[in-house]
Amino acid sequence: MDQPIPTISLVAPSPKTNWLLFLVGGIVILGVGIGIGLFLDKQFYSSNTAQINSYDQCVAAKGSYLQESNPATCVTSSGLRFKGAASSPTPTVDPTANWKTYTNNQEKIAFDYPQNWSLANYDKESIVVGDDRTEGLTIFFGIYSPFALESSTTDKIIEAWFNYNKGSNAQFPDGGKVLSEEFIKVDGFEATKYVLVNNIESSIQPSYQRTWAFVPNNNRITLLDYEGTDNKLFSQILSTFKFLDKPSPTTSTQINGADLKNIKYKLSQGWEAKLNNDSLFISPVNGGGYLSIRVYDYPGNVGRREYYCQVSKVCIEGTSYFTEINIGNISGYIANALDNSGGGPEYFGAKGSKFYIISSYNPPSPNEFEQNYKSVLSSLVF
Repeated sequence: MDQPIPTISLVAPSPKTNWLLFLVGGIVILGVGIGIGLFLDKQFYSSNTAQINSYDQCVAAKGSYLQESNPATCVTSSGLRFKGAASSPTPTVDPTANWKTYTNNQEKIAFDYPQNWSLANYDKESIVVGDDRTEGLTIFFGIYSPFALESSTTDKIIEAWFNYNKGSNAQFPDGGKVLSEEFIKVDGFEATKYVLVNNIESSIQPSYQRTWAFVPNNNRITLLDYEGTDNKLFSQILSTFKFLDKPSPTTSTQINGADLKNIKYKLSQGWEAKLNNDSLFISPVNGGGYLSIRVYDYPGNVGRREYYCQVSKVCIEGTSYFTEINIGNISGYIANALDNSGGGPEYFGAKGSKFYIISSYNPPSPNEFEQNYKSVLSSLVF
């Protein structure tokens, strides 16, 4: 009897099994790739940062950038920061460095002037330097005579000089016009600078400008008369001006002035002095007029007249008038016509780091105050 032939059943693999194999294989390959990438990145980072150790290397490296600062700062792509060398400030060039120098040992002055200028004239009263075309400087060594008596004040001498230069045969036949007035310092001395022009222009008298700088120093007034329009150049010349007989800082006997309570004075008979919180009050016992002294800190880099206007706050443009005067042991000024408040004038001056303002009130004449206040003023020791 024939045996039955056995039946063989062929079963195909499940598609789900193939998908799982691919998924597992993909995850393995991805993990290996990520690991290799991290390893290589770490190696590159270590290698790159190891090579950047200075500002110059940072500037040369890719991905770095500069920040504006002084000194400049370079930042790498990884955030490392390196500072460069600080830039040196641009050196200031002295425009007078190559100028000529004029020295007069007899008149005790010295100053520098431009290379293209030359000495044009010299006599016992003045010296002239210039370029023989449009600019020039005349220096008068002393202008007391014939413009004013030796006992005159600086303001009166300046006024006399202005009058001398007016008229048909003078520099300003029409009187001229003052463009500006400025208080300056020349070699430490307080000075006044005026810029003037003539008011008319003709073929005979062309338009021109002059600048006068009056410098009271060592019992005289030196006048610098500049003809030209380059005010900056004139200021540069003034900056080089030296008075050779000026006391040196090491030999100067200048000391600071007295505080309010240490001011000394001599009182006339029938007068008294009272010290208040901020002033020293001096007057006749029976009242009437008075002197009131106040003390301020004086910076020294501002002219006395300018500083007085800053402190008092009563100067009115065009009305203030200052007259030079000695106040006890210091030189100073009388301030007249300051406002419309009435009363007497104010006196002011400085010594060292102290600035003094003396207010006054003079009743109608006759009175005891006006008979003795001048002797009290002259006795003050600051």
